Amino acid sequence: MITTTPVGMPNHAWQTVTVGKSPLMHTAVLTAGKCLAAAGIDFMLQPRLVQEAKEELRKKTEKQGY
Repeated sequence: MITTTPVGMPNHAWQTVTVGKSPLMHTAVLTAGKCLAAAGIDFMLQPRLVQEAKEELRKKTEKQGY
């Protein structure tokens, strides 16, 4: 998880919108994008990670479903 707002700020509120063009938000969004890209690269280079993730999801959701 990447924090995109100051601590204690409510989600989906006008206060959150005001942070949208701030340096904090810009840095957070770039960091989140880099993390997602790195995860994608890991999955492409290590296919076993995909299988492990699928198995983990299956185990966590087998009782209540997804």
